[in-house]
Parts: sequence; structure tokens; C-alpha cells
Amino acid sequence: MTTTATAPAAVPSDVTRPGVKIRKDMGMQWHVERAGHRAVLFDEEGMKRGRWAVWSPFAGTPQGIVLFTDDVKEAVDAALATLPALASTLAETAGVTVADVMEEAAALAEEWKGQPRRLVLHAKVLKGDAELSGPAALLILEALATRAAEASAEEPAEEAAPVPGEPEWRTLKGMAAPCFLYGTERDGGRWWPAGDRKQVTGEPLLITRLWTDRGMRYAEDVNGREIPLFGAAGKYWAAPAR
Repeated sequence: MTTTATAPAAVPSDVTRPGVKIRKDMGMQWHVERAGHRAVLFDEEGMKRGRWAVWSPFAGTPQGIVLFTDDVKEAVDAALATLPALASTLAETAGVTVADVMEEAAALAEEWKGQPRRLVLHAKVLKGDAELSGPAALLILEALATRAAEASAEEPAEEAAPVPGEPEWRTLKGMAAPCFLYGTERDGGRWWPAGDRKQVTGEPLLITRLWTDRGMRYAEDVNGREIPLFGAAGKYWAAPAR
């Protein structure tokens, strides 16, 4: 079987980003829009400095030029790095809640206190949402990614489910739980141990507890079900858990 590689982005409309609209205007211009704000990519194919010239009203550079590049994805992302973004868009991008975004925005605002040129909140404050500046949006996304990575690292690794070792026809004397007993489920939810001493039959059942009461053995399975067994000399197909 052969697989087809995904073709690289050739024009801005090949690039998709949450909450972003990209469309071609007259001539050789592409508009990159987010949260009602727009940057422009000028197609200057053949120019040595790069095919795409990125312009933004939020660039803060002479003539609003952000950069020149031949990489269309880099061009789109450079434009977005300057454009304001809604907190809800960042939440969708990062897979978090708007409250998570605003928590990071508040921390960033405190960090940037006294730097009026680097505002966190932009012009609009909406009900249940907010508009954040382009530089703030980038740093907030980075902070959310770091938070997610740290939370993932702190989560304990899931232990592998126990599996049966080599089954043996034996009594349960000296057998420690957890272990496996082989048998079959019968009507009414009753479990019955396998009884063919020459071969293993039935399915393995994970046992988490074994005990003896008045000469009879009992077991408890992984679901908390109590299973009455035979007397102390009774034999079963049993296997240690590993």
C-alpha cells in the first residue's frame, strides 16, 4: 500500500489556523483576518528578499513591514503574531477554557505593568470574552502549552494491567493474591473453577484476595465479587499475576 504525502502550502489559503480567515484580494494581495483585524501578505514572486512581504497595522516597524520570506506558513504566522485575538480563539487553539486564557492574561498583565506599549488587553472587552494583543496572544499560548506539559509530566504513569503467568494445577496453599484462577461464568453470574486436571480450560479471572473460613476457601475477584471455592485440599488451575 502506498501513501501520498501532504503537499506543502503554496499560497496563504492553504494555511489553516483557528479563528482566522484568509482570502485573496485584487492583484497580488492576500488578507489575513482575525478578530476583525487584518494584515496583508503581498505576493512578490521572483524577489530575492522573499516571495511574501508581510504587512500589519500592528507591526510597530517602519512602514508596517513585519518580514520577507519564501515560507508561506511563516508569513501567515508572522502576520498573526501581530494581530489581536479573542480569548475564545486562543482557548480553542490550546484546548482549554476561556477562564484559563484569562488567568494567563492576568498574570502577563501583572508582569508587563508599567510597559504601556505592550498592552495585554486590546480595544474590545466582550461579555464572556476579551480581545488580547498579538504579542500577548503568543506568550499566552506558550504559557498554556508549558502548563499542559507540566501537568502531563506530573500525572502518574498508568500501571500495566496484570497478566497471568504460567498456569499450574495445584491447591491454593501458599498462593498469594493477586493471582489468576481459570474457570467459566455460568448462568446467574456464578463463576465455576476449571476441573480438567489434564489441561487448562476456561478463562483467567483476576483474584485480588484469598482467605479460608471454617475449612472452606473463598476468593474475591477484581470486581469485588465473593467466590466460594472448595475445601483446603481442592485443586485449581492457578497462575501468579505478573
